[in-house]
Amino acid sequence: MKESLETAHDQFLKPHGVKLPEEGTERDTLEVLYKHIGKPLSKTEINLQIGYAGPDNQAGRGLKRKGWNVVSERKGEYTLKDLTPHPEFEIYKEKRKQNIGDWPEIKKRYDYRCASCGSAEGQPHLKFKGTTTKLEKGHMDPTKGLTDNNCIPQCQICNKIYKDKFIFDNRGNVIDKNYKSSLWQKKLSNN
Repeated sequence: MKESLETAHDQFLKPHGVKLPEEGTERDTLEVLYKHIGKPLSKTEINLQIGYAGPDNQAGRGLKRKGWNVVSERKGEYTLKDLTPHPEFEIYKEKRKQNIGDWPEIKKRYDYRCASCGSAEGQPHLKFKGTTTKLEKGHMDPTKGLTDNNCIPQCQICNKIYKDKFIFDNRGNVIDKNYKSSLWQKKLSNN
């Protein structure tokens, strides 16, 4: 019988600084990927197994950044390749060290609400009723590093929808397009 995810994490990944997600979509996605280690799974398969009904599940990408060796060889598929840290993990770790701000204080300033849509952390999302709001760090200006002065809390939905396409003011309002974003680069090159 395969060892538990916790045991495997403690033995192979924790010594490298890879963290085990506590709960939520990311943890549920990891559990499914671990159960099928080495096998590519579509987002649809993962979502069905974890009962996820929200918008685009990007948990696989988040796990990769946190050190899990999750790869995506085809669009919309994720594979937990093995129990070694992702090759780019040291780069991600260094970026986080340089950019971490006082996240609890930032969330408090916004009354624990998404700056873009107003959904409250831990409560049902205002627009996606079956989804519990989880706040994530959103760049006000995605062309700059994530610092205390360039961070707004965004729910998991707004952060996924807006990605790096827009520049926000400190109230979460879009004030400009980020023309460096691949989305706008494609549109500009098509004209």
